Amino acid sequence: MDLAPLNLADIQQAVPIVDMSGRPVGFFVTLTNQNNKNIKAAVTAINENIEATAAAQAAADAAQDSAIAAQADAIAGLAAAAAAQATANNAVAKGVGPNWDAPTGTADRGGFTTYTAPTISNPPTQAEVQALADALQANSRALKAVIDDLILNGAFPV
Repeated sequence: MDLAPLNLADIQQAVPIVDMSGRPVGFFVTLTNQNNKNIKAAVTAINENIEATAAAQAAADAAQDSAIAAQADAIAGLAAAAAAQATANNAVAKGVGPNWDAPTGTADRGGFTTYTAPTISNPPTQAEVQALADALQANSRALKAVIDDLILNGAFPV
């Protein structure tokens, strides 16, 4: 907005502005006539722009608050889903029946091959019976190692 040039006739009142020591540093001027109308129109336009900007900022703030709330809801949903999945996984692993006593003895985590039973004579010889006993002992030690690992990882109730 263009302001008309200021004339001395337009000045209605001039009040000096002084600093702390009393020296004049400026004047507070009251204007009349056309300049006064132009200034009032400019101030009105500025105030309207300020109000429009404040309304736009309030709308942007509300949209941002909604986005933050939606993000928080999504994060809470993911956390709940993760907790439910963890609970479900543990429930499946732990719902296998009554608790067992932890096995005792020596665990064997060495090489493990399936056992092929030999042909046993009738009556069995001492060597054949000893071979069966050794195979049974090796299998029970391997089973203990597996059970120990399952207990350690929470997948086997004791």
